[in-house]
Amino acid sequence: MLPSVILNGGTSKANTMATKKSTYDEVFDTETEQIAQVKETEALTPLDAVTSDGREKETELSASPVLISKERLNAIEDSLQKLEAMESGIALNAKYREFDATGETVRGVYLGMKTIFKKDNGEVKPIECASWIDAAKQVWICGAKILVSQCSELPQGTPVEITYTEKVKVDMGFAKSFDVRPLY
Repeated sequence: MLPSVILNGGTSKANTMATKKSTYDEVFDTETEQIAQVKETEALTPLDAVTSDGREKETELSASPVLISKERLNAIEDSLQKLEAMESGIALNAKYREFDATGETVRGVYLGMKTIFKKDNGEVKPIECASWIDAAKQVWICGAKILVSQCSELPQGTPVEITYTEKVKVDMGFAKSFDVRPLY
């Protein structure tokens, strides 16, 4: 069993538990050896960098500690022991998909919605996007409003075919229209 419950730049400090909390989580209190309810994290501590050759360097960075409950730590212990033998999965960085030609069709498995952000006149605005993964194991996202609306009704994990059908006139200009079909 792994004993650490507060991981903070590689340091475990039980006596700082009362001042370093995270919303809606539980941690194992090493002093009382019981599960404790956790509240908001407010304290920031310096974050040192570790180089590829193992040297530690001071940085200008700070972060809240990573809080891991005893149960959560026990649940991942098996995976930790098998890390060296595991194969790497797909890249998690998505690419943004622009549909330009009418009739353009893609197939993939719908992953759900993803929020991205765009700067607009100095203001950061959220954009809801549909996301899917294709047969080449590339993750894609697209924020076309009609596509997002159609995909929002699909359960995650649904194989889909997405076809760009036409550009349609809307109140604010033009929008791209799509035909989204589940695959069986």
